[in-house]
Amino acid sequence: MTTIDNVIDDIYLLARQGDFTAEDYRKLSQAVINVRTQLANRTARSVQAGDRVKFTAKRLGTLKGTVVKVKRTKASVFTQTGITYDVPFSMLETI
Repeated sequence: MTTIDNVIDDIYLLARQGDFTAEDYRKLSQAVINVRTQLANRTARSVQAGDRVKFTAKRLGTLKGTVVKVKRTKASVFTQTGITYDVPFSMLETI
């Protein structure tokens, strides 16, 4: 079991015991949002045009492609399907 699994188990335990308040849930949610933002910022700083990346689209599944342009919050990715998508950095993973 990983560390994150242990943390999740602890959260479930606290919730079942009734020790969690609405404010605790708000703080937890904000912490998750902050971590996701940090990861997206790290990806944004590391991705540049020409990099190979992959991302998951709702209807199409996992797509691989090449970064064509890096914007402020998204990257334009030319995929193997021949279509260019604007993908948020939080969804990108370098390969």
